[in-house]
Formats: sequence, C-alpha cells, structure tokens
Amino acid sequence: MPRVSVIIPCYNGADLVGRALDSLLTQTYRDFEAIVVDDASTDATPDAVGRKRLSFSLLRYLRRETNGGVAAARNDGIRASSGEFICFLDSDDLYLPRRLEQAVDSLDHFPGIRAVHADCEIRGPAGEVLAQSMITAGRCRKPLLTWRDVALHEPVHTNTITVRRSCFDEVGLFDESLRRGQDSEMWLRLSYRHPIAQLPEVAAIWNRRETSWRSTVIARRAIAVWRAVGTWLQAEGNREAPHLPPPDADDLRFASTRLARAYWRLALALELEEDPEAGPARHEAIAHCLSHLMPGCAATRAAMLGAHLAGGIAGWSACALWARARRAGRAAAGIGMPALQRVVGRRAPQESGR
Repeated sequence: MPRVSVIIPCYNGADLVGRALDSLLTQTYRDFEAIVVDDASTDATPDAVGRKRLSFSLLRYLRRETNGGVAAARNDGIRASSGEFICFLDSDDLYLPRRLEQAVDSLDHFPGIRAVHADCEIRGPAGEVLAQSMITAGRCRKPLLTWRDVALHEPVHTNTITVRRSCFDEVGLFDESLRRGQDSEMWLRLSYRHPIAQLPEVAAIWNRRETSWRSTVIARRAIAVWRAVGTWLQAEGNREAPHLPPPDADDLRFASTRLARAYWRLALALELEEDPEAGPARHEAIAHCLSHLMPGCAATRAAMLGAHLAGGIAGWSACALWARARRAGRAAAGIGMPALQRVVGRRAPQESGR
C-alpha cells in the first residue's frame, strides 16, 4: 500500500495532463499512487492518461459519468485513495522533483502536524514567471499558519499541501455546493481545527489561467468562500464535519467582516469595469456589504455608505483611503475622513438632483 496518494482532477485536459503526470515521474520520493479523476471530459483525456500507464507502477484512472466540478472530482479521488498522506495536483500544473519528499519528511519528523504546505512558483498563460514565491507574495512566512493567517494572506496552494487522510474524516471533504473557492474554504476549515505547517521551499509550478484573475471573479470567489465559512462557524451547515470547535464572537465578527470586504471588492470591480448595465449588481453588492458589517464596525459602515453616495472612482478611492487610515490608527488625527467628506460634499448635490 503506497504511503502517498496524489489526486489529479481533470476536465478536458488531454493536452496538459501528460505533462502533469511526467512531473510525478521525476519525484525523488517514489512510494506513491497517482489517481486521475476524469470529470466527464469530452476530449481525448482517457487516451492521454492511458499512454502514461506503462511509466507508472501505480496509476489509476477514474471517470465520472457526469461533470460535477473539481470539488466532486477531488472527493472521489480521496474516497478511492489508499495513502496515509493525500496530495493534489491540478492537471495543468507541475510538481518539482522534491515536492513529495519534503512533505513526507516533514510529517514524519513532526507527527503532531496534520498538514504541511510548501511554496510555489506562479507562471502566466504564456509560461512567463509572474512570481517566484507565492509565500513572499502573500507576505506570510510563519512556520505554522492559523486560520486567520490563511484567511488574510491565502498562502496555501492546493498543489503544495499534503494532508493526513485522517483529517478528512475529522473536518469533512470538499464542499461540492461551491462552484468557486472550494479549496480555499477547505483549507480555512482545516486550519480552524489544526494549524498548517509551512515550508519555504518551492515545490510546484502553478500555471495561472488568465480568466481566473479578473477582479469580479476574484471577488465572487471570496464571497462564496466566506458565505460558506460563516455557515459552518454558526454550526448551520457542513454535513460531514458538524463538530468543529465552537466559534467565539471575534471569529464571527472576523468572518462577517471578510464577507463584507468581498462584497466591497465586487462593487469596486464592477465600478472599474465601467459597464453601464452593472449598476444594479454594484448597488446590490454594496447593500450586502453594509448588511454584513458587524455592529462594532460603525466607522467602516459609515465610510462605505459615504463612498456609495459619492459614487464613481473618486468615492471609492476616498473610502479606501479612510479604511487604510483607520487600520493604521490615524483616523483620530483626521486622516482619511476629511477626504471622504470632501468627495461626498462635492458629489451629494448631484445625487440629490437626480
């Protein structure tokens, strides 16, 4: 029985999955199985995987009859796996040679650690290096990550995390109801129960897709994640792991504020796109943002409302300035709010005359 199971979800990845599998063949640690989960591909993915079978001692191919999304594919792989440690590799990404060795060594040396993740290099659609270190880009270099570290800096990448399979029995599998951000929600859920160890070595290459980084997509992804987090924090959901530690008031406030911030980012992204038909969606995002700010966030609520009334990029800039000043503790000195007041004062007559 292999110690490590590498789960590779794939949908119409015939041109890419072979490269991902080739990166597994370069691993210095060899006691692993590879499980490709085909999420009802309509291209030649089965043939591409079949051509690699002779190169692997343990390569399994599972095919879903209907497309269920990446969360469902990963969950099928977890259920079918036999390894003590579970890893993931997206079909368009690559492992570096010591990826598995580093993770297994760390978990063997520290049996109290339940999950460990490493750094990754980020490349663009043309193969250009966008960032040599995701950890440096996220500005979080702690050896152990709490769930707030994971929330604030998002340093954990699914290609570089290795999880003891017992963790999935404890916190549940990926949330298949989420079409976006399933992995982020999972690592938040896991880190809420157990801190995640962080290795500084680059272990994988993440090939970033151009469309996945539009500002509106990022914001909607964050909204989906934090709505799910709020649900399991309040013990209203998460069918497979209902016994998470009870949240305190600070946890609930933190999650609600992150959700409000995600709606704020969506509203700002819609404003920046200058789409005349995006007005209703922007106003709806602002309303959601204000409704999710906790009672103790009165100053932030006022700033958001002021930016909404001011309208336009100038109003949003003033709101951002106020938020930054408040976080830096300079609001009492009058930095930020005067700028917001000037913008509101300048734009309010136009609003009232409409």
